[in-house]
Amino acid sequence: MSSDNFIDNNSPDANGVYYLLSAFDRSHDEVYAWEPVVSSQDDDSPSAVWSGCYHAIAVANQALQIIDKFESEGRGNEVKAQKGEALMSRAYHHFVLVNIFAQAYRNDILSKADSGVPYITAPETNVSVKYSRSNVAENYKLIEIGKDFVVLKNDDGEIKLEMTDENNTKNFN
Repeated sequence: MSSDNFIDNNSPDANGVYYLLSAFDRSHDEVYAWEPVVSSQDDDSPSAVWSGCYHAIAVANQALQIIDKFESEGRGNEVKAQKGEALMSRAYHHFVLVNIFAQAYRNDILSKADSGVPYITAPETNVSVKYSRSNVAENYKLIEIGKDFVVLKNDDGEIKLEMTDENNTKNFN
């Protein structure tokens, strides 16, 4: 996508003829005018990325709630891999959101001044909940990415998710 093509549609050609072509999508005009892109709902639009990521987070939180029931019944080993996948999905989608909709991480001190994204760790039980945005440093504390594993900090402490073991097979702890 090249922003200069948006305005070229309404510029005269070499003979001075104006074609007055409209943009393919209203969001193209918004991008060209440095306005917030609010009219597009395409798969790669900001609103689609935002809602898609939070939908995936909501699904992961629902799964984790059910997994907690299994664990309370003493059946935690049956859902060990599913818990790892749900935690990984939740962390990944928060990571995508903070990288797209917040300032780049600088360090723990400077990033405390930058607004992050809401970090949702529980299923929604109410309609239209108003979530507060934490800061970028807090978002990155909740999602720590290491070389071979991801550590998620939650209310219970740290949970280590190993991506591979010595035989290069998936292993979620």
